[in-house]
Amino acid sequence: MTRSIILILTILTLSCLPALAKQSSIPALDEVALRENLASRLIQHPDITKLTGSDLYIEAQHAVQIGTNTFYAVKVALQDAHPNAATQLLPMTFVTDPTGTLLLNSAIDLRNGKEAVLSQSPNVTRIEFPASTTPSTFVTGTGEADVIFVADVFCPHCRKGYTFLSDHLGSIRRIRLAHNPLNPSNGSAIAAWVMEHALASNIQPWDVVRFSFSELKSVSPHNEKGTNLSSEQVSMNILAQYKGQFPQLFKAVNGDLEKAYEMLITKYAQNQIKAHSQLKKAGFNSSPIFIINGRTIKGMDKKNLTSALNGDRAISSKGKFCNDNTDGCAQ
Repeated sequence: MTRSIILILTILTLSCLPALAKQSSIPALDEVALRENLASRLIQHPDITKLTGSDLYIEAQHAVQIGTNTFYAVKVALQDAHPNAATQLLPMTFVTDPTGTLLLNSAIDLRNGKEAVLSQSPNVTRIEFPASTTPSTFVTGTGEADVIFVADVFCPHCRKGYTFLSDHLGSIRRIRLAHNPLNPSNGSAIAAWVMEHALASNIQPWDVVRFSFSELKSVSPHNEKGTNLSSEQVSMNILAQYKGQFPQLFKAVNGDLEKAYEMLITKYAQNQIKAHSQLKKAGFNSSPIFIINGRTIKGMDKKNLTSALNGDRAISSKGKFCNDNTDGCAQ
């Protein structure tokens, strides 16, 4: 191992090997060993009762030569038939050695403090934003970064993400917002429609986004008596909050919330549902996700976001996010 590289071990250590000897050619990745070793560790998860190497496949890989050492950036995913609990852990992106016996989160070059393997492997780390979905531009700035913000208004980490972006508008050329309501029953879906309506009507669109990500309150689909609320009742509550702050949004319907609800469904629901479906198919199953100048950062991580806005090749590995597979948010 060269003195300029330190390997940061996170998540799992499958085994330890001596430094790779100097080689004249790049060694191939032992895919079978990698899948078997990873399965043997994942099976220790209390909720996974059955998992073998054949349940896994290597979705993408990329060899990176650093001095005399070869490392692979890999993305390992599940086959169609697999234990349900494993869907919370995979797909998994990490760095491994050619023998497939080390699982490393990243490799940092001490000369410049930058990630040295994953950052060179965009085909492994990047989530391709679906070409059929065009997120709306809500704000333009004086900087150079082009940002796509994939978010749910009621995800706490998304709210921190909004605050971060709004505090760094001087580094941003434009922010495009892709709505990813993880739990539409709490009103996050209709909030997306309202934000799109504000943009289409040119009624304080960025102020409406600010309110949505900082002050708007989610609505439980169950009241205090345990009675289920209809989607329309939840929507009326959300719309009432917007009306209290932005009455001009509802002038076209004379302030009538029921008519506003019908108008939003007619104009925005179908396109938003279609876009949301395309996001899911493309693998956007969590929020927040930031795409900064084409580089994807999953989860809220100020350090990596700052690096990305500064043009560094940052890869987020510790970001905090919410997903649609669990009721909580990852830490």
